[in-house]
Amino acid sequence: MKVLHISLKPVYPKVDGGCVAIDNFLKLLEIQFGAVDHICISTPKHPFQENNYAAELSKNVQLLRHFEINTAVNPFKLIQSLLTENNYQTDRFYSEEMNNYLLSVAKSYDYVFLESIYLLPYMEALSGAKKIIVRTHNAEHRIWESKSEVSNNPLKKIVFSRLSKKLRAYELENLNKVDGLIHISNDDHEIFRLLLPNIPQITIPLAIKKEELLTPGNFDLSAINIGFIGSANWQPNFDAIQNLNKVIFPAIFEKHENAQLFISGYKTENIHPEHSAVINLGTLKNTRELFDRINLFLAPLTSGSGLKIKIVEAICKGKIVIGSEIAFEGLDFLPNNRIAKTTEDYLQHIDNILTNRQLKEEVSKQQDTLLQYFGQETLTAKLNTFVNE
Repeated sequence: MKVLHISLKPVYPKVDGGCVAIDNFLKLLEIQFGAVDHICISTPKHPFQENNYAAELSKNVQLLRHFEINTAVNPFKLIQSLLTENNYQTDRFYSEEMNNYLLSVAKSYDYVFLESIYLLPYMEALSGAKKIIVRTHNAEHRIWESKSEVSNNPLKKIVFSRLSKKLRAYELENLNKVDGLIHISNDDHEIFRLLLPNIPQITIPLAIKKEELLTPGNFDLSAINIGFIGSANWQPNFDAIQNLNKVIFPAIFEKHENAQLFISGYKTENIHPEHSAVINLGTLKNTRELFDRINLFLAPLTSGSGLKIKIVEAICKGKIVIGSEIAFEGLDFLPNNRIAKTTEDYLQHIDNILTNRQLKEEVSKQQDTLLQYFGQETLTAKLNTFVNE
């Protein structure tokens, strides 16, 4: 059984949740098939770093090629696409060189797995493969739809709405041609199940091993150490950081002078702390550098779709999480979700936490439930059933 996996960005180093999710899925494919061939796209936003691949890529995963593609937004082409049938969002990831290469190798593969709809422009070149399966990290059109809804700029609202409608039409047309869809969240699964009822679909989120779970501590809250991690070059994360930095944390500090906020993530170095108790850790080699410092994890995301890897990771690290409804998307099965819609909600949750004597049990129950739904053995069995149907 020969398998090809294609990623729209380098997996290593794992600079954001997307990379973590791709690496996680590669490991599941390795368990399922043994050997996996891999191709990635290198972009200005996510450049290929050969040393990181050599150090982190599994011995059973072979990197065949990486392709340099300039995906930087061209305003002229973007405007042009709004007035035509072209879909600039996906066209940015197309390369004639990569297309020709895939055309030459596709027939030798039993399965091709595409990470994201942005690789759909290569569908025709890959048609020689026996099966093509797309992994959706998000319902992409919903992201642009939510951007339109929250924007206060009338022009941006119109542009985002138009982009959303074009992308939705593109998803419907091209995903109807694939052999299967793998979703990271149940919410996205439900969206695409209704849109594409004839395409086999399954939800396979982030696979977790029991030994990866850290036992929650006793939560010494004599100091309220709050954290957030997220790649700042993804707009929903950037907006969440700004909200924390400028609005939510100042309100928390006004009430709790023993509070600190630690910001971290890829490309966060240029974000200026708005308060003396805000510490910007920047890009971290290991997320443990953040999680060892904090007891609370706040995620005030106002846009974005799909499972938020950072929330899962925080719970696995034994932390208390407070976040928006969007932050907990795909995790509605968890007990004790602390959901906040306003700054006042965050303050109320913190007040509750300070007097709660059952915090360790609360987080432990979340971890147990995560393992029940996201356990590696469970997801490996689901993947095996899906690909062999």
